[in-house]
Amino acid sequence: VARNIYYDKDSYISQSHVNKDNSAVGTRVGQKGVCRGYTNLTAALLRSLGIPTVALSVYTLGGIKDGGWDSPENKDVTGNHIIPVARIKDRWLIMDPTWDSPNNYEHKYYGGGNGVKYPYRYFDASIEFISQTHKFERAWDI
Repeated sequence: VARNIYYDKDSYISQSHVNKDNSAVGTRVGQKGVCRGYTNLTAALLRSLGIPTVALSVYTLGGIKDGGWDSPENKDVTGNHIIPVARIKDRWLIMDPTWDSPNNYEHKYYGGGNGVKYPYRYFDASIEFISQTHKFERAWDI
């Protein structure tokens, strides 16, 4: 999913992603989406393999933000992102395919990812690692 789907910056910036088809099929057919589309497609693929998967609402710092979690503006926040979490061999596998994707759809152009290696830093991320940028909110059964 991270390698083949493009982050839809156009719809995110215009806020039109709220009214777009963020389903697994809609994301796959359009080859683009925001975090909900990445999560829905990942969950659908995992479930097709019999792997239980839920969506987790999180608040993200957006990579680097002044003050981090200690900043007053980040103390009482609500979810602004969603990620899939899968149950494999009696443990939860945490991932963020949106943040692992180097692909962007911007100004009606599919770009990025050309020759870029996919490090999958957010696939099977440890709690310690992902908690640096993601604050967990609640799980959704999608």
